[in-house]
Amino acid sequence: MALSIVVSLTACGDKDWSKDFDLSDEKITWDESSIADSEYAKFDRILITFKQTKTDRQIDSRDLKLSNVKSFSYIQATLEDGSFGWMGLDGRQTAIITLNKIGKEKILEAIRHLEKLEFIKSAEPAYRCPMAN
Repeated sequence: MALSIVVSLTACGDKDWSKDFDLSDEKITWDESSIADSEYAKFDRILITFKQTKTDRQIDSRDLKLSNVKSFSYIQATLEDGSFGWMGLDGRQTAIITLNKIGKEKILEAIRHLEKLEFIKSAEPAYRCPMAN
């Protein structure tokens, strides 16, 4: 019985992100004063830039540990040869999350949480984008 408890606790531990990301890649902290309070109603998404990596798409929404995520998707980058890939030329990947609940406090809460994750380079609000028909 003690063995199963130890295994369960180990399985719940955080992943060693140093195998997938350059954790020394300097973080960029978003300046919330760059947006007026009245402008927050225009945002329902957060743009995330991950730290440099040599691996392909290692993160999914569960790794973000946010309960307010409606959707999560990587953004494709245009590569030097004109093709598309999941990693930009700088070795960083970007993703966008859409939040279930929005407003200034929810946006700031999510950004501050994401900035604490060691594999995140930056997080910032992204404008609502109407879906094309």
